[in-house]
Parts: sequence; C-alpha cells; structure tokens
Amino acid sequence: MAAAVLNGSPTPPPPTLPTIDSQTPILKTNFSPETSPRTQTPLFPESTPIPQAPITPEFSPPPLNFTPAPAPIQQTYQPPAIPTYLPELPRPKTGSQLLSQRVAALQAGVTYTRIPTDSFMESWQQADLRDPTYDQWQSLLIQEAKALAYGQGNNSLSVIVGDSLSMWFPADKLSKNNLWLNQGISGENTTQILRRLKYRDFAQTKPTRIYVMAGVNDLRQGASDQTILATHRQIMRQLQRDYPQSQIIVQSILPTRFASIPDRRLRYLNQQLEIITAQERVSFLNLYNVFLNQEGQLRRELTTDGIHLSMAGYDLWSWAINQPEFELRNHVEPS
Repeated sequence: MAAAVLNGSPTPPPPTLPTIDSQTPILKTNFSPETSPRTQTPLFPESTPIPQAPITPEFSPPPLNFTPAPAPIQQTYQPPAIPTYLPELPRPKTGSQLLSQRVAALQAGVTYTRIPTDSFMESWQQADLRDPTYDQWQSLLIQEAKALAYGQGNNSLSVIVGDSLSMWFPADKLSKNNLWLNQGISGENTTQILRRLKYRDFAQTKPTRIYVMAGVNDLRQGASDQTILATHRQIMRQLQRDYPQSQIIVQSILPTRFASIPDRRLRYLNQQLEIITAQERVSFLNLYNVFLNQEGQLRRELTTDGIHLSMAGYDLWSWAINQPEFELRNHVEPS
C-alpha cells in the first residue's frame, strides 16, 4: 500500500472516523505559564482574563516515565470499513476559540492534544471574535513546548510544524501511542517557519519525529519555485542540526481547488521536494496523490473552502501518517 500512495496509484477510500475517547488520561505537567522569553508579550491583556475551567480525569495520569505501547504494524492493506458517524463533540471553530482553549489547557497544566475536543468550552465560547495576533500564537507555542519538555519524561513525542493546515489538525485524530506538540501557525510561509526554527522555539523537547508541511502560502504570496525549494532545504538542514536523533518527515504540498495554483506546478514542486529529501537524507511523505481528484484538484469532500481541510480531509491525513510503511519509505539512517 505504501507504493500506492507514493507512486500515484488509485486513491484508497477515506478511513473510518476514529471514536472520540473522553476517557484518555490527561498528562499533568505542573507548568506555570509565563510570557514569551523573546517577546515578553502576554498572551492576553490583563483586562481579558481567561477562565481556568479545571478538568478532572476519571483515571490517574500515566507516570512521566511511562512508555507507550508501539503501534501495531499493518502487514497488508485492508480497505477501511464504511464509517459510522458518531455525534461530534463541540470543538473550537475560530482561531480565537482555539487559542483560548489551548491557553486554558496550559493554565490547567494539561496537554491540549490529550483532552476531549469540548474541554474548557466555557472559556473558548466566550473568546474575543478578533483573530489572535502572530505574537500571541508564537508566545503560546513557546510556552506549550516548555510545558511538554517539562512533562515529557521517556514518552515518544511527535512535533507538527507548518501553517494553518497543521495548526488545525484535530487533536482527537492524533495517535494516542505518543505525545504530540503542534507548532503550526496560520498564514506562515516557509521563510517564517525557518525563522522560528532558528529561534529554536521547541528546542527543549526531545522529538522522536518532526512532521513538516509548508509551501501553499508561499504560492499564494507569489514566491518562486526556486525560493520555495531552497527554503525547504534550509528547513531540513536546520532541523537536522538541532534534532540529530529525530526522524524528519517532510510532507508534500497538498493540492488545492484554486486555478492560480495549477496541478502541474504542484507536481513539479513535490517531485523536486522528493529529490531534495533524498539528498538531505530525510524522509518524504507524498500525500499529494491521495488528496487529488481526476481533474487535478483537491477532492471536494476533503476541503471546506478549496484549500483548508474538512474533517474527512484530516481523517485521510491522520490515516496516512499512522501507516508505518509510509513514514519509513524514504528514510535514510545516518551514516
């Protein structure tokens, strides 16, 4: 099945929606939030307090030296069953709601990727309608990384780096076999991502894997192919310098439904990215073909607006990154 995704064979049907498990133990970090050491910008002004709705888990949290069971390796591909759609728990719908939920989780000393989607609803339903600033997002990501580093212990950690596609990756669609840190910021291009990596915003953590997806905002902003590819190469090298023990997984740029971003250009960029990842000795995960329809566009059921993903789109992405053979397809062990 790995070859099908990587070589453009017929697209598999979307996977079954995962059952939302509200009983997932919550990782306690005992971390007190603070302002960003770089910007000294508070997440919210003092006049806008964030309610601290506590979460009481029904089970004791795992010890910090707990080692998750490895994910089972799927030997042969079995087509996903027809999904049974369960009622969706409420979840943040706007950037301000998502930021408010994550701030509330941080203040409560829990990792937001380990909590039910409706957690701290009283906080985020009352969130300011204005979009959060870039500095607010960056400050939050730094603090989340500090908290995760404090409470990681011997647990495996995966980090997501990217733009709004990554930022909105639903926490309940991430594997429960390890911890996750989402370092995506809406609107970022590859140059901005590289700048954050040079600041080493999550350098205190010990990632097992780092997933990178970037480039669509560069295309929308008029960047040249050469600039996009050159910056990707710098991102790979920066991550390898800072996290030599981590597996770096560069993901292809996804298709869109915008005529201004044609299929032929995206195919060229992804072909070149695959070549560059081989040269830089990092992994490449080609998601492009499984998101594509016969007209060379992002499949309609996988998107909300022609570029951002629907829940079905995230189901497919989640399914792909949890296939061990995909992650290891082009991974080259250090010499």
